Amino acid sequence: MTICYCTGQVKDFKLDDYVPYMGWIGHKKHKIYTCEASKSYFLYDESTSEFYELVLIDINSVSKAAIYDSLVNAYVAWADGQV
Repeated sequence: MTICYCTGQVKDFKLDDYVPYMGWIGHKKHKIYTCEASKSYFLYDESTSEFYELVLIDINSVSKAAIYDSLVNAYVAWADGQV
């Protein structure tokens, strides 16, 4: 079972410090990044220019598309105040 949750907004960030991971194909407004110093994923919301840290647990047999969807869904739920 894959568990994903948003830990909150990263206030001070430089996108150059993060590695692009997913979201560049098509016209997606959410870009996913990784960072060598962290096991978390990071979501950049192009519509708000805000950056968020997300944790994804148990991704061993999950496709990249499912990972992307899980991260975006966790962010949207967190942003809507549901989590």
